[in-house]
Amino acid sequence: AFVIALVLSLAALLGLAWAANVEDELKKLETDRAAAVVKGDVATLEKQTSDDYTLINVNGQMSGKSQMVDAFKSGKTKLTSDELSDMKVRVYGNTAVITGKATVKGTIGGKDV
Repeated sequence: AFVIALVLSLAALLGLAWAANVEDELKKLETDRAAAVVKGDVATLEKQTSDDYTLINVNGQMSGKSQMVDAFKSGKTKLTSDELSDMKVRVYGNTAVITGKATVKGTIGGKDV
């Protein structure tokens, strides 16, 4: 019984280590995305954004991936700062949910944000 408990404990610890690694990777991807937004790095935004992406911006407008990318390409959206805070990652099997706060500065559609 002790051996089984030890194996299960080790498996749980390895699972926690794996989950922590996944959380760190996902936070890094999100931080990289924020940096790409400020740089106007459209190639990175296209690569890291899923096709079913939906954004609700600070003005309450909804847009999809192509609209978001086009706004950066055209200069309609230009952010000078995208600071992330309070990021939390929750892993559910092969799915993860990231929540947090983004404080942005710049212009969207000619309006300061």
